[in-house]
Amino acid sequence: MTSAFLCAQCGIDNEVIDNQAAYLRSWMKALKSHTRLVITAASQARKAADLIIGEKESVEVTAAKVDAHASQLHADAMARCR
Repeated sequence: MTSAFLCAQCGIDNEVIDNQAAYLRSWMKALKSHTRLVITAASQARKAADLIIGEKESVEVTAAKVDAHASQLHADAMARCR
């Protein structure tokens, strides 16, 4: 379920999402009498997807900060060389 959430959130090709949906439907049939388990699994999958996306965003923010700091260090070094 997590991969389905991530694909949807990241705009991954619909064919991939359709394949995941078919896979999830097969599990839904198997777990029809265990609806609480399906709800719990979906909740945990959403939390996992949110964590993964959050980690990605955190890495992107950190990379941007490193780039900005490196640019400033370069500018400072160039100013000292003049």
